Amino acid sequence: SSLFYTTNDKNTVKDGNTGKYAYIKMSGQYAIYYIIAFDEGYVYRFLDGNGDETSDRLPITGGTLNDVIILTYHDGGTEWQNALSFKYKRQPTTLILQDYDYSTYTFDPTDLNHALELLATKTIIDY
Repeated sequence: SSLFYTTNDKNTVKDGNTGKYAYIKMSGQYAIYYIIAFDEGYVYRFLDGNGDETSDRLPITGGTLNDVIILTYHDGGTEWQNALSFKYKRQPTTLILQDYDYSTYTFDPTDLNHALELLATKTIIDY
């Protein structure tokens, strides 16, 4: 059976290490999206509703959503990290982002096909 936010089935979705997942957080008038694409080896982060036309693309260098996936940004001489994980092990219905300053944000599952359509309109920026 298919789940609206992932390419995984109801069993593999709990593993947090295959296929694609899509999550959303509303922030005022715009939305923050994460597409976690294990099948491509990348995480995409982009905004919708604020006119931003780009998406960050960050390599998945290891880990799973049951422990943690560390995303490392490089910009000039600066480096910083964010971390993604399921809020509760093997429960993919809530994603947690921990920012470089240790702030924590909660994301909810969102329609994967819609998120991929939005991503297709963005210019990709590799970090």
